[in-house]
Amino acid sequence: MIRGGDRLVVAKYMLEDDFIGELGSDRARIILYVHEDKPSEPNYGPSVESLDLPRELINRLRDLGIDRLYDFQWESYQSIINGNNTVIMAGTGVGKTEAFLLPLITMISKEGVKAIIMYPTKALARDQLLRMQRYFTAINVSVMPYDGDTPSDIRSRIYSSPPDILITNPDMVSEALTHVSKFRDLLRNYRVIVLDDFHVYNGGVFGAHVHYVLKRMRRFTRDYQFIVSTATVGNPVDFARELLGVDDVRLIRGPEGRRGGLVRHVLVSPISRGGRLAEAAELARVCVRRGMKCLVFADSHRFVELIKRFVDRAGFGDRVRVHRAGLTIEERHEVEDGFREGRYLVLLTTPTLEMGIDVGDVDVAVMATIPPSYSKYLQRSGRVGRRGQRAYVIQVLGDDPMSTYYSSNPREFYMRRPEDLYVEWRNDEIAKRHCLLMAYERPVRSGSVDIYCEEILKSLVSEGLVEVRVITTS
Repeated sequence: MIRGGDRLVVAKYMLEDDFIGELGSDRARIILYVHEDKPSEPNYGPSVESLDLPRELINRLRDLGIDRLYDFQWESYQSIINGNNTVIMAGTGVGKTEAFLLPLITMISKEGVKAIIMYPTKALARDQLLRMQRYFTAINVSVMPYDGDTPSDIRSRIYSSPPDILITNPDMVSEALTHVSKFRDLLRNYRVIVLDDFHVYNGGVFGAHVHYVLKRMRRFTRDYQFIVSTATVGNPVDFARELLGVDDVRLIRGPEGRRGGLVRHVLVSPISRGGRLAEAAELARVCVRRGMKCLVFADSHRFVELIKRFVDRAGFGDRVRVHRAGLTIEERHEVEDGFREGRYLVLLTTPTLEMGIDVGDVDVAVMATIPPSYSKYLQRSGRVGRRGQRAYVIQVLGDDPMSTYYSSNPREFYMRRPEDLYVEWRNDEIAKRHCLLMAYERPVRSGSVDIYCEEILKSLVSEGLVEVRVITTS
């Protein structure tokens, strides 16, 4: 049951906003609530002229319209060049990349420091590399990708002449540590380890996996400094300590709000259209008819493909493509480039696009399923309105218990806070695999790992998988 106040809110926006008005005029859906998200502008810090950066880069920053740092970028700059393990937390589109990249460039150019930047996926790493190139082309900083698509001759060049910045992902690092001795030797050249989008490494499986990958990496680095960048989460410091395995971290808070244009969040419930997936397809049709670029998010390949069937049956599938894991590089580039260039107006996507891949000026995000956390809702919402235009986020409710609750309490959907994240690294199965790899990559000296890992190694010894050797010195 919709409260009278909520009806008034919806009626107000239907009268003043023709897009919301069109959505509300369709009797096959009901608009339960509209929440307005006004952009926030961060406070400004010093001029880029005051930074210890190469003159060519300062000129490039000015050419790109960056004359001053934001406060949080300046705090990040100082923290990083002073050698602190640094957590940068801010909303979408406010310049987190520049917050860690500019101090890295200073350290590279002044001290000869080398850095590894890791992204959760290969696709995201490649996308961010293209974005960073606008800075690197102005200065003498070498940067190279290291992933499954890197040709063997380029890998040989990386081993023989390590670039200033190596861009990779945790799975590639794990495989290389195990199978490539030259990569283990390579790590001795790198002091700074950056994890962008590090809120993705949440939970007892993926989070634990990355925790141990980092633990294995540190065994081959002479010294290390961690920098992590994240969207807004509930417990950034505790989460960083658990994931990284360090105690001393400094938190830099940027604005939690977003930059860009005004965003209106619309909570809808289909009442006679055949469910939330059919509703998502209909919302895609509305966007195509109006010439609005739209991302439709669903949490499984199956849901995305089902929505595509609805779209194809309705006869506008030529303007709609699917974006999901498993596409070839060529397919993914064709889909993303086609969307940026306007050949396609709608991408039906799994969470592959909830992170920082830039697909251009998105006007609408449709959530065909409720994201598994409010942090993920905010992350997906952050894809829209990044060029300053008014944008919309439409959450479609279904017939599940959570949808039923928010149908009766729509305001509460938008009153939530980002959840606390956790890393359950005391996961015996994952720990056994990684501790076994540790022993394979280099002998593990007693006392060089934490008590939990010591116990795991003892269990591997009892299983006959690890051998104990006593080293005597004369």
